[in-house]
Amino acid sequence: MGGPPVHPSPTTAEPNGPSASTLEVWSPRGIGWASVFLGFPGAVVLAALNWRRMGRGRKAIVHLAAAVICTWALYFVAWSVVLLGGLAVGYYLYTVQRSDQSRFATAGRVTGRNGLAGAVIAFGASMLIILPAILIEVAVAAGGRDHRGDVLFFQGRPPDDCSPAGQATAFGPADTIFMTAFMREEMQTVSRLLIEIDGPGVTVGPFPMTARPPFDCLGNTKAIGPFEPGTYVVRWRYNGQPGTPDLAIGTFTITATPPRSPSP
Repeated sequence: MGGPPVHPSPTTAEPNGPSASTLEVWSPRGIGWASVFLGFPGAVVLAALNWRRMGRGRKAIVHLAAAVICTWALYFVAWSVVLLGGLAVGYYLYTVQRSDQSRFATAGRVTGRNGLAGAVIAFGASMLIILPAILIEVAVAAGGRDHRGDVLFFQGRPPDDCSPAGQATAFGPADTIFMTAFMREEMQTVSRLLIEIDGPGVTVGPFPMTARPPFDCLGNTKAIGPFEPGTYVVRWRYNGQPGTPDLAIGTFTITATPPRSPSP
């Protein structure tokens, strides 16, 4: 005698089986564009949610971990690389999602999820992944240095204001001193800068710069000084932003007698 008929379980049914349910996912094309415009970390999150619905949780976790690691690594190398990476990752996710969804699409099981909701999720996920890297960089910068650039000094005006060749840190009482600030960020057109010189028992400035941004290095056209013997600190900072890290800082010394020339 035969037993009762056995029907396949919905959890083990093939994509085109009689008990297969509809699979609601974001389209490969939508995920690809999300990577380009909203950041590839968020696009990977959308792809991972799709993989989870397709029963491929391990693949989702691997891609999420890779997205976090790659985002942080690329961010600390260069932010522009993260933006360019969105194009490459977008094409990759588009290709892989189209392949993984094809068997469900062939069975007529695929329906599209809300694109606006996907955009919101992608953008929010990108921010959640990227922001920790930004906070880490800010914390490291605050703990490791109190400035975002360097001021170099020269006995004569260098032929190229943005070349560090020939700088010096010690000068005699009669030497002419020129300086150039090298900043790690470009000064925008709306920025106003101040220069302040701190020496033994005296502070010169702050006084405004007359040059107009944008620039990320700037040399003075006239010599500074004269100065009494001692050590001096030159600071470049934004006007109207007291307490912020200096944009550039440098130190030079005025000796009582002319310093010796370096040995050949």
